[in-house]
Amino acid sequence: MDTLARTCGWCGSTMLDATLTHCSSCGGPLPAPRPDPTAPVGLGPPPPPSPRVLPPAFRRDVLVWKNVLVIIGGIFTFFFGWTIVFALIGAPMLYFGWTRAQRRLQVLEQGAPVPGRVTEVDRDTSVKINNKSPWRIRFEYAGPKGREEGWVHAWKRPELREGDQSWVLVMPEDPSQACLWPPVK
Repeated sequence: MDTLARTCGWCGSTMLDATLTHCSSCGGPLPAPRPDPTAPVGLGPPPPPSPRVLPPAFRRDVLVWKNVLVIIGGIFTFFFGWTIVFALIGAPMLYFGWTRAQRRLQVLEQGAPVPGRVTEVDRDTSVKINNKSPWRIRFEYAGPKGREEGWVHAWKRPELREGDQSWVLVMPEDPSQACLWPPVK
């Protein structure tokens, strides 16, 4: 693959044109190109001011289609709810999956941008779906009490590497809620 090719964190499309700043499929901002695959990436352009408008397809993926707890909880609750046992298992799964997704979207829409750094990119073998494990991207950023850490899962191999700089969106009232910008998918 061309070293200047970039993957959109919003829709997963690959952009081969290094001059593009936004995805031609969904309109989301693209990460900075990596001219040298071994060199760390700098910050790139900052996120737009809050409130940010997220692509509708990305919102649907976060809330439903890429949210295992919502899918399984919804099936257990709505299709097997008559068994009561499945409803008692499915309803909490649905609730926790939905609220976790809402928190992530809230951070992406309203979070304050701070500079951050990727500290680790590795497979998370504790999670397996269809015999595949996601990538876990750990990052650090400056919070009000000093250095904070966060992580995010990505099912496609991320372009981020250890040592890369990235913007991190943080909720001012709860700095432990943070997401990378642009997001990874």
